[in-house]
Amino acid sequence: MASFNIALTLAKQARTRPSACAISVGKEQITYGELATEAARLAGALATGARTRRVGILGTRSIEAYVGVLGAGWAGSAYVPLNLKWPTERLIALFKELRLDALVADEAGARLLSPEVLEAAPDLVVVPDKSE
Repeated sequence: MASFNIALTLAKQARTRPSACAISVGKEQITYGELATEAARLAGALATGARTRRVGILGTRSIEAYVGVLGAGWAGSAYVPLNLKWPTERLIALFKELRLDALVADEAGARLLSPEVLEAAPDLVVVPDKSE
């Protein structure tokens, strides 16, 4: 059975249609070229140090969460979606059980990163800077 990596499809679209809209969420849009750049940048951050195998995505339907999924794929990692509605205790328990190598949080997910949650979170936590 051949393996499939969604990031390969993104890379192809970024080469052939870089200025076409890839994702539209509310009033925000991102082109294939921009999406590939952001996913590759995140993949590079995930590739620092030891191999990143499991990346938690603490987000909702946001461009940052989609970049997290694609960046994990680009890095050759699996992503684990985490629900924003879970209570703090559940997130802490899951972080300990899942043994994630990294966590990507969008703006909504970042609001859940209390000191207690961060203590249980993986060492690598990526929260996109919306001011860029």
